[in-house]
Amino acid sequence: FGTYGLAYVANHGVDFALRDRLFQRFVDFTERPDEEKQPFNRGDIWFQRGWTPPNTERAVAAGGQPDFKECFFIAPEPLDPIGALVYPQVYSENVWPNDADTFRDTYGVDTVHAWGMSEMSPLGSANHPLAKHAKLPLEQQRKIRENQGRPPFGVQLKIVDDNGKDMPEDGKAQGDLLVRGHWVLDSYFRQDDDGLLADGWFATGDVATLDPDGYLTIKDRSKDIIKSGGEWISSVELENIAVSHPKLANAAVIGVAHPKWDERPLLVAVKAEGESPSEEELLAWYDGKIAKWQGPDKGVFVDAVPVGATGKVLKRELKTQFNDVLTV
Repeated sequence: FGTYGLAYVANHGVDFALRDRLFQRFVDFTERPDEEKQPFNRGDIWFQRGWTPPNTERAVAAGGQPDFKECFFIAPEPLDPIGALVYPQVYSENVWPNDADTFRDTYGVDTVHAWGMSEMSPLGSANHPLAKHAKLPLEQQRKIRENQGRPPFGVQLKIVDDNGKDMPEDGKAQGDLLVRGHWVLDSYFRQDDDGLLADGWFATGDVATLDPDGYLTIKDRSKDIIKSGGEWISSVELENIAVSHPKLANAAVIGVAHPKWDERPLLVAVKAEGESPSEEELLAWYDGKIAKWQGPDKGVFVDAVPVGATGKVLKRELKTQFNDVLTV
C-alpha cells in the first residue's frame, strides 16, 4: 500500500474486496503505537496521494472518485534520531509543499510540480527548469519550480477570455485554460458531446496564466474565481495564505455578493485546537503577501467546512450560508 496508495490501486482494476482488506490493514497499522511503527521507518518509503483532500483513500474505499489534479511523490521526514514514522501530508487544493526545500536539501529528493486530468490521459504539464534558469539565483530558481510547468510534446495549452479570444502569454493575464492534443478526449462515453470541443480545444474548467516560456500557473477553478469590479481574484491563492497561519486548522475563501464590486472575498476559517485567533489578526496576515485590494473583506469562523464524498470543500454550501454577509 505504501508504494502506490490505495487510490492508485483502486483505479487499476484491483478486486474491490482485496482492496478493502488492504485498506483496513493499513488503517489498523496507522493506529498502532509509535514504538511499534518506528522499526518500519525507512527513508526510501514513498507514497502517492491524490490531489483531493483530506482522506482520499477513505473516500475511494467508500466508493468515491478522487480527483487527480495533483500528485506528490514524497518520503517521510524523521523528526528525531530514532526516526519516528511521519506520514506524508495530503497537499490540498493547489498548494506547493512547504517542505519541498527540505526534501531536496536534506534527502536529495527533487519534488516535481505537475498538473493533468483524466481527459488528457492524464499529464498536462510538468515543471522542469530550462537551461537558462541555471544562471539565476537559487531563490529565483525555486520560485520558478512552484508553478505547474510546461506541457509535454503533443500537448498544447492556451488561455482565452470570456468571449473565447486568445489572451497574452505574459505570466500576468488570467484566462480560461484550454488544451489540445492527440490524446486529449474528443467525447465522453455514451454522452452527446456536441460542442464539447471548440476548434479541437477542450475547456479544462481552470483559470490560469501562461508566461513567455510556456510555464503554466493554475490560479483557480473557473467556478470558484472571484470576479470583483472587473478584476479576477484567485480563491486558491487566498486559501494558501490563510492555511499557513499557525492558528488555523483549515480555511476556504469564497466570493460573496457586494453592492459596489459585485463580489468580494470572504474568508471562512476553522480554528486550530486550543487557538483563538481574531478576525482582525487573520485579515492582517495577508499584509505584504498580496495586493491590498485582493485580500478578504471579512472573516468568519466555523467549526468545520463542508466537504463532499471525495473531501472537496463544498463552496456552494458556503455561498448559500454566507452570500449576504457583506450586504446586510
